[in-house]
Amino acid sequence: MMPPECEVCDQPFDPGPGGDLVLFSNHRPLPEGEVGHPPGCGWFCARHLEAARALTHLDLAEARRRLRAAEA
Repeated sequence: MMPPECEVCDQPFDPGPGGDLVLFSNHRPLPEGEVGHPPGCGWFCARHLEAARALTHLDLAEARRRLRAAEA
């Protein structure tokens, strides 16, 4: 699993009240016994969490693109 760094602002944070992992439409669990960061999920800080959750119907790359464009 990747360390918690926001997919939008690239800032590290503490999970829990500081943000969370969000699963998108392209999420696929890792095969049993495999370790790493599953595809289609990303970490989001508290500032971007709710906006990310509103885009879970998209794949992670498209959601990230839209969230970053909204920041510009």
